[in-house]
Amino acid sequence: MGLLTEQMKAFIYGITGTYIILLLPIVIAVIWFSYAFYNRAYLDEEMQYLDEEGAWSSDDAAQWTNEAGDIEGDFDTEAWRAKGEMERMSIWDEGRLEREFKRLERKNEKLEQEGMRLDAQGKRLDGEWMALELEEQRLEWKEDRLEKEGRKLECEWMRLEEEVGRLGFVLE
Repeated sequence: MGLLTEQMKAFIYGITGTYIILLLPIVIAVIWFSYAFYNRAYLDEEMQYLDEEGAWSSDDAAQWTNEAGDIEGDFDTEAWRAKGEMERMSIWDEGRLEREFKRLERKNEKLEQEGMRLDAQGKRLDGEWMALELEEQRLEWKEDRLEKEGRKLECEWMRLEEEVGRLGFVLE
């Protein structure tokens, strides 16, 4: 039984090693191609941005596309990137900063408009609140007046009852 387990272990190790040896180049290829395609997509995105901003002429864009195509096979692009990195980054950063600034300005304008709208709404609600408070005070005064009138009527009623009682006593 001990020999059989040793043979099983050897078989399992052999199969595992074979799969690792077969799968390792595939994993390396997948990683390499994903890196290459990611960089290609990044460079295409940057080229599109520069075309939109007008900071890049069509000749430069064509040259850039040709040089970007080398990523898939050659790593010469590292030297190309290092050559003009500062110039490109300053153009890209300026454009990005300008777009971000414009976006923030639009957002600020919207927030200011929202603030003015909320201020106007607050003033309107304050006016309504004051009107409600005045109405409440008017109703309290009216209630007080009615209570006084009710007390007067009660007094009058009691006086009339007394008089009726006296008249009834007198009539008997």
